[in-house]
Amino acid sequence: MSELYALLKDYDLLEKTKIYAVIKYVKEDDIKNNKFNNVKKNIFKRCKELELESKEQEILRKITNQRQTFLDDRFKLSIEIKKEMIDKYILKKLSEEPILRLIKKDYLISWAQILSLILVADELKTSQIRKFLSGVRGVEVRVNREKPENFSRQEVVFLKVHLAYAKSRNDAVKPLMDVMTAVIDKIQEKGPEGLKDFKTFVRFVEAVVAYHRFYGGAE
Repeated sequence: MSELYALLKDYDLLEKTKIYAVIKYVKEDDIKNNKFNNVKKNIFKRCKELELESKEQEILRKITNQRQTFLDDRFKLSIEIKKEMIDKYILKKLSEEPILRLIKKDYLISWAQILSLILVADELKTSQIRKFLSGVRGVEVRVNREKPENFSRQEVVFLKVHLAYAKSRNDAVKPLMDVMTAVIDKIQEKGPEGLKDFKTFVRFVEAVVAYHRFYGGAE
């Protein structure tokens, strides 16, 4: 376990991910060149944006105390956070839910917030997520032309190809690909119930885009 990950052990999932986003906001050059005024400035700025002012001194102290190993430890933290938040929380919980359209809205919102924070921290641009949303909109237009009983998940499955291609060009897409692929696989194969699942999927994608922008995702 990295020292930075140990710092997060007493926080809830959303707070952990927010603190991760703050830690990722620290510039590598500022650490390498001992520009700790810049480090402090960026930590305080990001803490304010994410409503973490009460944690800023603790985060700053932890980074300052381990400045010699900070960059290596942050790399380890990135792996640990994604394993906990994506694999052990979102994907595990999703696998336990038998019906997509019946998943509680609170879960979907929580997943969208956490996924968006990770994508922002990894510097995935809003424009890249909007490309995926555009693909979803295209499917939505085609689906809405048909009767609910004629819905087929095959219209949606091809979106996974777009995600795989985007991931091959930018590894920061991987969390988005992993989560969206799992959600798509939860859509019922055919008929009105499948259409309801698809609409839940669309709302989830919209939430991810909205939170990505809200949490400061760059264009």
